[in-house]
Amino acid sequence: MMGARKRVGTWRRAAGFTLIELLVTIAIAAILTAIAVPSYESTIAANRVSTETDGLIGDFQYARSEALKQGANVSVCVSTDGATCSGSSDWSTGHIVTTNPNCTGSCTDYVLRVGAPFVRGDTAASVPGTAMITFNRMGFAGNVPASGVWNAFSGLTAPVDVKVVAGTVSSVWRCIAVSQLGQLVVLQPGGVTVGWPSTSTITC
Repeated sequence: MMGARKRVGTWRRAAGFTLIELLVTIAIAAILTAIAVPSYESTIAANRVSTETDGLIGDFQYARSEALKQGANVSVCVSTDGATCSGSSDWSTGHIVTTNPNCTGSCTDYVLRVGAPFVRGDTAASVPGTAMITFNRMGFAGNVPASGVWNAFSGLTAPVDVKVVAGTVSSVWRCIAVSQLGQLVVLQPGGVTVGWPSTSTITC
């Protein structure tokens, strides 16, 4: 009996953790957390930027499709109120797809779609500072003069690059390239596309 009690007591002592073992476990957990959190943040930022980029290029594609279908100019412009073009080249503040970008009053009847502002400080700047992209009935990309008539159109002189950058992780970004012919391409970091003429290129 004494021997049995001794063996039980020994087993109980062996089943516990020492203070050193506990501290080592906590240290390892802290190191793994420090490694995993930045990777997790980058993954979340990449997914968010991907969603924002897809939404914006989806509206460009929709505008081009409507221009071809309606046989008239359809524009995508930066908008902060969801009703009128703001004239800014900061695409992160929101945008609209409209058939009358020069409207200054109540433009609800001319708005086909409204794009929401970006979140978490994500930015979307265009090169060369383009605040509006218009597609004509041929599908070409250009713009409508601010003081021109509704069907005025001036083709792009160079491709437009809209770069979407995550506000939380600046190393995460994607680009939307719009060529003079109205071609739309999403580029990963480091990606290159050729516009028209072939000497015009965009590097993300």
